[in-house]
Amino acid sequence: MSDTSMHKILLSVAKEHGLVETSFLSADELADLPQHHGTLVQGIRGDIEIEDRIVSLFLVLPVSAPCCLPFIFMRPWDAFGLIPHVDTDGYVCFMQNEGLILDPNRFEEVVSTALSKAIKQVRTGAKRENVHDFIAEFLSYWNLQKDLLTTGSFVDPNDEPKLVQVFVQGTKYSYVCDKEADLRHYLSGSDAEHLTQRNALYVPLPIGTAIIPPNPDIGWSPVEATNIVLECLDARTRKKTAKLCRKLTKQDELVILYLPQTTGNGGALFGLKYHGVHETHPFAGGPTPASLTPVRLLRHDRSLLLPRGGANVELHDKRILVVGCGSVGGFLSVELARSGFGHLTLVDFDGLDGVNVFRHVLGIEHLNEKGCKAELLVRYISDSIPYMDVTAIPDRIEQAINSGTVDLSRFDLVITALGNPATELYLNRLVGEDPTRFPPLIFTWVEAFGIGWHVQVSNNAREEGGCLECLYTNLPGDHSDLHCRASFAKAGQEFGQNISGCSGLFVPYGSATAIHAALLAVETASDVLTGQEIRNPQLSVKGRSRAFTDAGFTLTNRYLKRTNDDLFEQRYAYSNPVCAVCGGR
Repeated sequence: MSDTSMHKILLSVAKEHGLVETSFLSADELADLPQHHGTLVQGIRGDIEIEDRIVSLFLVLPVSAPCCLPFIFMRPWDAFGLIPHVDTDGYVCFMQNEGLILDPNRFEEVVSTALSKAIKQVRTGAKRENVHDFIAEFLSYWNLQKDLLTTGSFVDPNDEPKLVQVFVQGTKYSYVCDKEADLRHYLSGSDAEHLTQRNALYVPLPIGTAIIPPNPDIGWSPVEATNIVLECLDARTRKKTAKLCRKLTKQDELVILYLPQTTGNGGALFGLKYHGVHETHPFAGGPTPASLTPVRLLRHDRSLLLPRGGANVELHDKRILVVGCGSVGGFLSVELARSGFGHLTLVDFDGLDGVNVFRHVLGIEHLNEKGCKAELLVRYISDSIPYMDVTAIPDRIEQAINSGTVDLSRFDLVITALGNPATELYLNRLVGEDPTRFPPLIFTWVEAFGIGWHVQVSNNAREEGGCLECLYTNLPGDHSDLHCRASFAKAGQEFGQNISGCSGLFVPYGSATAIHAALLAVETASDVLTGQEIRNPQLSVKGRSRAFTDAGFTLTNRYLKRTNDDLFEQRYAYSNPVCAVCGGR
């Protein structure tokens, strides 16, 4: 779209919405506008009356127009005081860009709609009709203040006043947490013994509280801050807060405040540092402190980090045993941690082999480290993901069980990614001997050349059939050789390849296949432990077969004649009435 066309659109839209005294912006005027919203190339300025006051609106196009929304600024930015959705640089936030679809062929309509929404946003703010929007935007304004202190926070926001711990280095607040164990957990065992530890006060504000943030250029005085907070509290909370204040007698006092959102679990966590506190804390009726500094809290608490990263808080306390830390088990362990499973025990005696680095989550940088794959994964997960309790058992699972190192009954779920049917069937039979004593089992494995990946759940629904043994037990009337009935590869074929004799034997498949299997197992684990899956499914997903068939191998009818949708619909149909473990139940 030409510059002339853009100018015509800007002028037409400005007149349509009643902007007067309009003029196009020069290059210098465009350069004076904030550029962090995008490089600005064209714009028009005009005046408009809102609530008996004349303000100037700047309608500006970025270099990527017409493929994006225009930017709108207001001058002066504080013409109506501090109002929601107007930044201190005058930028008016009138619409979320996330997932927005624009039609470049109707760009004038897009610009007109944008200006209309911006004017409405300013008008609503000027009338104080959207003050509650400050609940969601409070931190955006709070963090713009001058002389802002910053500290890491491990405080879990709740609805009761409490004392929390603050770790101080000199005059700097390093961390704030409910207890030192939270800090150690986040830092994977590190401590803060070199820091001075003191108490601080945490005060939650009632749900629905709407506080107008301080003007970033001025801030709150100690009197303003104290009055604003205490006026929001009910009598019970104020009384409990005053009681906690008796334990605070330092010259400088930190107060952590929580402003909850009206919906969801979010909210604003921010702090006040009072300087020159006398014997009685200002929240307990003490005299006015000498000064006040705003505190920005960088939240690292589990209640924020886990759901924000897509993890499930409900799963964090579940104890998971992962057997096998190879290509599938490596990705599986890491994704379990990223999904919110906070307590993992990894079993594997084998070391990391350099020929597998292309399909293992641990890359070449870990080859020279001491330890087996389980131990390397423990270090990798502990260093990468907070709030993890990860343990390695460098042993074969059979030996670990026989020696008492592993007690399956202590876990909420056991997941195996061995690719070794003999050992996996052993575990399935062990659990089948006393189903009520042991947790559910999940088995996951991949097939050669990535033609498919599988997950099978056993002992989840103990009253009905379906277990790993069912897949290795021929159905009545079937006298073929023993094989896995879920396989996509016809029985009797050998897929092992080697470059150094029997000791270097491996089954060819890629990283993508291992990741697919791991993700399916993680999703299934989540479904089992949250109750979304209450039966014993056998899940199979077909991958690509060209490399497999080009190598001269043969596929089963299960692969050739069934779609992935068919396989999913039949996920419970594998239960075998002559199974020696579950008997089809």
